[in-house]
Amino acid sequence: MTTAIEVRNLHHRYRGAGDHPPAVGDVSFEVEENQFFTLLGPSGCGKTTTLRCIAGLEKPDSGEIRLGEVVVVSDRTFVPTHRRDIGMVFQDYAVWPHMTVFENVAFPLRMRSNRRVRTSELRNKVMPMLEMMGMTQFEKRRATQLSGGQQQRLSLARALVREPEVLLLDEPLSSLDARLRAQMRTELRRVQRQLKVTTVFVTHDQIEALSLSNEIAVMQDGNIVQQGRPRDLYFHPDSEFVGNLVGAANLITGVIHTVGDVDSDGIRRLEVATDLGTVVCEDASEQALDTGMSCSVLVRPEAVLMHHSEPEQRENIFVGRVDLGLFIGEGVEHEVTVGPIGLKIKVPTSVRFRRDDKVYVEIPSKSCVVFAQ
Repeated sequence: MTTAIEVRNLHHRYRGAGDHPPAVGDVSFEVEENQFFTLLGPSGCGKTTTLRCIAGLEKPDSGEIRLGEVVVVSDRTFVPTHRRDIGMVFQDYAVWPHMTVFENVAFPLRMRSNRRVRTSELRNKVMPMLEMMGMTQFEKRRATQLSGGQQQRLSLARALVREPEVLLLDEPLSSLDARLRAQMRTELRRVQRQLKVTTVFVTHDQIEALSLSNEIAVMQDGNIVQQGRPRDLYFHPDSEFVGNLVGAANLITGVIHTVGDVDSDGIRRLEVATDLGTVVCEDASEQALDTGMSCSVLVRPEAVLMHHSEPEQRENIFVGRVDLGLFIGEGVEHEVTVGPIGLKIKVPTSVRFRRDDKVYVEIPSKSCVVFAQ
């Protein structure tokens, strides 16, 4: 695959930061052509600063950025934003309130041209983009007369009408309500795939990151701490931080009691002494784990099983009590007390448990992820 974006050893500290860590430490990554690449992390982790450096809105202290074959940032080079082949969508939409929908989308085309552009030329570019966004009926409406979701579509159409090589998205869905966010996730992915535009997306929302991305880079304190496919990050996080960031998680602390040999599939069985009792785990990591080491066991709520009666010939079975059940449509999220520990367990709606029910909790060994402490 062709590399569309290359970031190497990016470093940036804001003026007046004093002794505080840099906003971006030593960040390096590549984005393949047509890929949907996400920078995921909490507020202040450096993801937006990284995006702004790619856009040319921030001049980094050091590092190199390439867009295709063009070096836009280096020790000797800094290409201004208007000369970078990018489109950008901001969190606050940034649409022109005094312009109609049509004129908002046409504006980048007028600015790019060094001659007067005919209305017919503009319509040939603008109207297909509005049609793609489902906005043709609003072409003569002012931007301030649109809903939040419609303004977001308008902002996206304006960013894409120039057919940029790279699309940069800075938390574009965070201002929308839950229903519109879900709808815009679908629209955004559809448009990106249809146009095959290389996209860098910044978000703190794990659902957006997991559902939209081909590749995710998780950032913490100005650095990338793990990068990979959404499924890999969700099921095989490298740290407790990543595990908690990319999805709901139960963390059970303990001490490693036994470590088995690595089998032909690269898996070793561990026995961990916890407040629940002994938890058997199947570990596929390359961590240096040994007996007597303190550790945490991560297991996702949907991976934990609950039974009304004790299952036979199963491992990791513990007795618990249901404290709470929250119906969320596609399932029920339960809080269950097992000994001194509270676990979150998600079950299908077809299985009914009530408050104060005695239950048998099963933690599948293959669903456990072990982190040395």
